[in-house]
Amino acid sequence: DYIGWHPHFSWRVIDQEFKLIHALAGNKPIYVDDMWSNIFAQSYFVGLFATIPGEAQFNAPPLNPPPPLAWIQRLYGDFPNALFPSLNPHDELRQKLKSGNAAATEWYEANGARQLVKSLVSAFGEGAERVSVSGTNDVVQLRNAPFEEIGWINLTGTRQESYREKAQFHTYKLLAEKLRDFTTVEELNVSTNPRTRVYKFERPRGAIYVLWSETGEAPPNLDYDIPTGEIVSFSVNGSKLLRTRIITSASQPFARVDTLVANNNQATMQLGFEPFFLEPIPSVAVRAAQFAALPSNFELRQSVPNPFHHSTRIGFVIKQDAHVRLEIFDLNGRSLRVLLNEGRAQGEHETVWEGRDERGVLVQPGIYFYRLKVGAYQSTCKIMMVR
Repeated sequence: DYIGWHPHFSWRVIDQEFKLIHALAGNKPIYVDDMWSNIFAQSYFVGLFATIPGEAQFNAPPLNPPPPLAWIQRLYGDFPNALFPSLNPHDELRQKLKSGNAAATEWYEANGARQLVKSLVSAFGEGAERVSVSGTNDVVQLRNAPFEEIGWINLTGTRQESYREKAQFHTYKLLAEKLRDFTTVEELNVSTNPRTRVYKFERPRGAIYVLWSETGEAPPNLDYDIPTGEIVSFSVNGSKLLRTRIITSASQPFARVDTLVANNNQATMQLGFEPFFLEPIPSVAVRAAQFAALPSNFELRQSVPNPFHHSTRIGFVIKQDAHVRLEIFDLNGRSLRVLLNEGRAQGEHETVWEGRDERGVLVQPGIYFYRLKVGAYQSTCKIMMVR
């Protein structure tokens, strides 16, 4: 019924993979399993075998000593970099991860978040119906294997680390929320360089774009907000765009948003290694028409469980596609957290509050309120957190 593909490659060779699959399997649905979503700091070929670390092992014959830095740079684009300046950057990465080097670990987990988005989005963009990435847990213990980097690529920590949530875990949830209801996807023709990608996903709540470009060098000071890739231009249905950046730090597990302007419905911008989401913002007239058509009996449901210890689910129903805002307040009316501020399709919806404010800090036990606003309508419910 399905064609299964277990590639052990990253998104960068997705075109060749799918060309081969379609040539051999025709139009059968494709399930992509275990795309690599980070750099492997150690090769599978160990012991008596000469080693080429990471993804490089499938791109050239084994070499010892390590391959030239320029060759590795062409493979990854932003690695090696200032954090890993040695002649053997893969081993330097491995040693720094083993020693718990904070800067190396932060970069590596942020890189995992970036690669996770590119892997899933490009696989869907090439026609896959189902996709998974390397998100293993406790494989080292279960297999009694020497491959320490298996644990490093986890979406969460291992059992010994109490399954701490990594940056790629939060980005995975963000990606699932953004693309959970997409119906079709197409890659826009914005460049002849395969390292630059713009994908447009159609959804009932409106189109969303996912974009990146790896054509430049690593950004200055490894600040991935600075684009170093190609400048692209494409048509959008709107003059303003909401940009949502992915989550690259577990200590700040919230997506940052800002707005961009599309002159004459044409979006033009420089892209970089870090992918982001773009959503056209409906005009005031369109929003007013949507809100005016909403019935006054939309439903905000009581959270479950209530009281709660760790997390609680908040459900609501809207009768028509609309922009919704769901917000947490304390007893003094001070806003603590905006859970939702986006367009949603008609129907039933649910989100989770984990008892944290906008900074990610756990709130104190007590009584709180959550308010749902849909245009001119709003409803509020009470909730209690206990320890």
